[in-house]
This record gives sequence, structure tokens and C-alpha cells, in this order.
Amino acid sequence: MEHKFLTSDNNSQRIAQDRRGQPTPMLSRYLFCGSRSQYRRVSEAKCGYYIDQPDKSLLQLIITTGILCFMDAVFSIYHIHQGALEVNPVAAVWFKLGYGYFLGFKLLPTAAGLFFLLLHQNFRFAWKGTVGIMVFYTVVVGYHLSLFFWY
Repeated sequence: MEHKFLTSDNNSQRIAQDRRGQPTPMLSRYLFCGSRSQYRRVSEAKCGYYIDQPDKSLLQLIITTGILCFMDAVFSIYHIHQGALEVNPVAAVWFKLGYGYFLGFKLLPTAAGLFFLLLHQNFRFAWKGTVGIMVFYTVVVGYHLSLFFWY
């Protein structure tokens, strides 16, 4: 049986009952495996809303940003071994503790932030934040690559 929904908030106008009695929560058991990929009510489109399936283009953007973040961490380790100094004093302490700590310090906060933005993909700040982070890491990786050619 196919469910058809009208784009109205009035439940009496529905042709079939929505299986969810309330809006999708930020974290639900349907995350990544549910079928909701867009809003179903007009009021959901006006403000932020959560869905089960992430947008494919946003997911690609997040994966690309994660790869750039990893490249930044690896290039930082390489350049520090070549004699460069880590200007971030907190990162320098993590580097002295070992590579695993340093990589965790560099990657985990970014990964957590990107996951947060992925969950909030239908809120206004999510796309802008993700693009901003990707532009930042693109510039940082570009700087690292320029160091290979200049020094």
C-alpha cells in the first residue's frame, strides 16, 4: 500500500497515517537506514528538521573534508620531523606524547564537528559550516603542499 501525504500540518487531511507520531529526532534508530530523505510537512521546511538519509552531496563534502583533515595531520607530522615547529602549543604537547595522540587531537574534534553538521544537514548553518571547514582545510593542505616545493 502506497502512502501519500499532503503537504499540510492538518492531520485530518492526510490520506494515510504517518508511521511516526512525532518529528524525527536528531539521533534515532532509523539514522542512515530509515527511509525519510526529505520533509513531509510544510512547517518542517520552514525551520530545521531531521531526516534518516543524509544528502549524498553533503556526505561527499564531509568525506572530502575528513580526507583533507587527515592530510593536514600527516603533513604536519612530516614537516615537524623535517624541522618545522608546531605553532599550536596544545598540539605540540600532543605531538610530544606520540603520533597516535597527535592524530587523535587533530582528527577527533573535526570528525565530531562534521558528524554534528551531517546530523543537522537541513538547518541553515550546516552547509555553510561544512563548506567553511572544507575551505579552511583546503588552504591548510595547500600551504603544506607549498612547503614541499619551497623547502
